[in-house]
Amino acid sequence: MKDVKRRKKNVIVASLTEAEEDESSTDNNKSDATVFQQLCEDYLQCKPMVVSCSRIGKRVPGKPRRLLVHLREESTASDLLKSARRLRSAEDPVVARSVYINHDLTPAAAKLAFEDREKRRLKRLNKPGPTVTTQSTQSNDSNGTGSQLNSEASPFRV
Repeated sequence: MKDVKRRKKNVIVASLTEAEEDESSTDNNKSDATVFQQLCEDYLQCKPMVVSCSRIGKRVPGKPRRLLVHLREESTASDLLKSARRLRSAEDPVVARSVYINHDLTPAAAKLAFEDREKRRLKRLNKPGPTVTTQSTQSNDSNGTGSQLNSEASPFRV
């Protein structure tokens, strides 16, 4: 329970640019905090009080690790999460397409959330789209007899 309460003050930021490997760890953390605050000011019109930042996950060349941001108050984290959708309409196409701010979930909660998203995706894929019905018409074929065109026929056939 204590872990869940602590996590409510945190957010995870995906795809935020990362400093080079050769810089020291403390410099990287300060740089990450500065970049995060700049992102919030530019696109979310807020200035959160960041306690600390750290990168999580393994380094993969060309791909930034996720950024774990520890905030001072739970309300700040919830406000950030509510306004995170504004990133989708950012003028910078990289930010609009790839930067996301998410809850800091426990591994079990993250797995459940992933399974819920998978179910929603499957429902969306299996959901039949709107159908267009056309009237059957009578046409003459080459030997003068009438043939029936049905609604399943391609609309591009003549």
